[in-house]
This record gives sequence, C-alpha cells and structure tokens, in this order.
Amino acid sequence: MASSVENAETDYTIQFTAPDPSPGNMTIGAVIVEFCDNDPLPNTTCTFTAVGDDIPQVDSSAGSIATESGTDAFDWSGAATCTDPSLTAPGAGDQFLEIPCNTAETFSAATTFSGTVDDIDNPDNSTDSPANPNNTFYARVYVYDNTTPTTPTTGSGNTASSTNLVHTGGIAMSTAEQLTITARVQEILEFCVGTNATAPADCSAMTGNSVDLGVLDFASVNRSTQQTVASQGSIMARTNASNGINIDYFAEQAATGTDDLGALRVTGADCSGAPNTTDQCINSVGTTQSVITAGTEEFGLCIFGVDTSSSTGSPTANFAGGVDAEYDDIANTCDNTNGFAFDQSGTADDLIDTSTVVNDEMAEIEFAATSSVTTPTGVYTTTLTFIGTST
Repeated sequence: MASSVENAETDYTIQFTAPDPSPGNMTIGAVIVEFCDNDPLPNTTCTFTAVGDDIPQVDSSAGSIATESGTDAFDWSGAATCTDPSLTAPGAGDQFLEIPCNTAETFSAATTFSGTVDDIDNPDNSTDSPANPNNTFYARVYVYDNTTPTTPTTGSGNTASSTNLVHTGGIAMSTAEQLTITARVQEILEFCVGTNATAPADCSAMTGNSVDLGVLDFASVNRSTQQTVASQGSIMARTNASNGINIDYFAEQAATGTDDLGALRVTGADCSGAPNTTDQCINSVGTTQSVITAGTEEFGLCIFGVDTSSSTGSPTANFAGGVDAEYDDIANTCDNTNGFAFDQSGTADDLIDTSTVVNDEMAEIEFAATSSVTTPTGVYTTTLTFIGTST
C-alpha cells in the first residue's frame, strides 16, 4: 500500500515468490488476489461487510477503476513464455483482482511475481469501524496453472476456486490513523535601550539610562562618544517579523516651564519658543540633518554605527540599511561631517526602519551639543522615549 489512510485512492504493490517445485516443475498462468475482512486463509469462506467499507474498492464505483501501473506493469522473474501478465478490468462489486498471462509458463525453480495496481480505494470503515481508522483486512493470493481460472463469485461468503490451483498465500493489511503534527512560530520582538558601548549577548544584558555630554563650551562641540568617559545611547532589537522593525523616538515634554518642552533644557525653565541663546533651553537642530558649529548653541543626535557582534547566523546588518537619512552618519561615524538632527516636538519621529528580520543588532547613538557664549548656566536635560514595533 502506498498509503494506509482510510478511503484514500492509492497504489498496491503485489510481490511474492512461488517456491521451488523440485523435483518437478510448476506451470503458472494466472494470479488472483482476493480481499477479505475475516482472515488471510486461502480456500476458506471470504466475508466482509461491503466492498469499499471493510475491504478495498477496486471497481469504478468510487470514481476510478483499478488499473495496472503502466505498460508491462507485472512480471514473473525468469519467465520466458508467461507473456504479458495483465490486469483484467474489475467488474462492479468485485472483491478480487485477476492477473492472467497470455501464455502459461513452466518453471523448474522458485520465481517471483511483482507488479503495481493503481487507483485502488482503501476501505473507508464507514460501518465496520466508523470511529476507528485503524482497521485490519486481508489479501489472499492464488496462483493457477492456466490462464483462464474460474472467476471468483462476487460478494461476501464466497472464495476463489481451488481448481487448477498450484500455490496460495495470505497477508494482513490495515488502514491506519494519520498523525497531524502542529508547531507554532510566534512573532518575537525583543527591544531594549541602554548605554552599552558594545553589543551585549541579548537584550537581557543591556544596561544604563543616562548619557553625559559633560560641560558644554562655546569653543567646541561635545560629542557623547568622545568624552573622557565614553557615553552613548544604544538600541538593540531582535525580531522575526517578516518586515522587520520600525523604531521611533520622541522627546518627553517637560511637566514644568514653558515652550520648548522637549528640548535639552533646565528643569522648570521658561523658554522663548523660538531659537535664541539667552534662555535655559539649548536650541534643537531640528529634523533636517545639519552640522553643529561650535558656539552656535545646538543639540542633536545621529546613528554612528551598528554593532552586529551578537548577531549570529543570518541575517545580519539590517539596521545599517534602515537608518533614517536625517540621523544616518554611519559612514563618517558621526564626526560632524554630515551633522545631527533632533525633533523636540514630542511627536514620534522615525529613526530606523528595516525591511526584514533583525537578530540582536545594536544601533549606536551619538549625542552632540555646543553652547553659546550667552547660554545661561545650569544643568540641562531631556528624556527620550524609543518605541520598537515589529512590522
């Protein structure tokens, strides 16, 4: 059986060896295979509930009639004159297969018969065992010495003829339950923010929540990764979402003070709402990437690198191609060649978009600022919230 599924249309391969007839010979002219539900014992009464129920359906009632599998489908090994054994088309309700040769052959040694029959319908077990597809049935094999043995009588309670019979055999067969194997792949999103200088093994090892730009001076531009104590922002992600991840950020709006509430500012300061260098809010670069010039009082950020050292297997390096242009200066490691950007509005601004999965990659963020000679003293802070969404 090519399939043990109940009611499946499948192929049956028939193969057996007729024993050595020594010291005499054995003439072979036809094979009959009989299907029964009760036992595999040849020449005993063959019983079943119905063809197609507890034994296979070989006629056309189920849609396809059993046919031999291609030209010269059957063969007797060593046969010289048992020519062209072929399947006789089963009649309505037949519980047997007849495979006669054109001419009988006499053998003096053991010989093997083999062949395949297509389009046999396995028992559907509809009344015999409707709740249990694991159901046994039997095939009895009869070998005759002529090419025209008596055709078995159709129906339960009969059996194949014993006239001209030279060899018999029987086998047990069974339909069987199928096993359906189910597995689930859940969408994963691991997203974390910290200040690690190198990529940790995964998000569970990400640490830090403060980036120190040091003491601002109008004579230079302070960059977070260039301070005596290196400090940077780090964003790590792992997702199997087919379209990757979208990472936005927004500046939390200060609860006290007025105007420029998302800027790098002194807590409680009243700011002008327009760029100037005399209030306690550092001017934000804005959403167009531009160079920060020493003494102009500006604050911004950019992505200066992507650490893929913890990204094993494939794919890797998908962050790098997804950084929004206004924040991307990976090529120059944020050396202020292209500059920085910063959106203080409190509205989420796009930072990174990947088009495919990401595996523990870490984007490295540099912050930069400079003061003006007129910038008031104070401790300036801003808090950024980063949002990672699988897509």
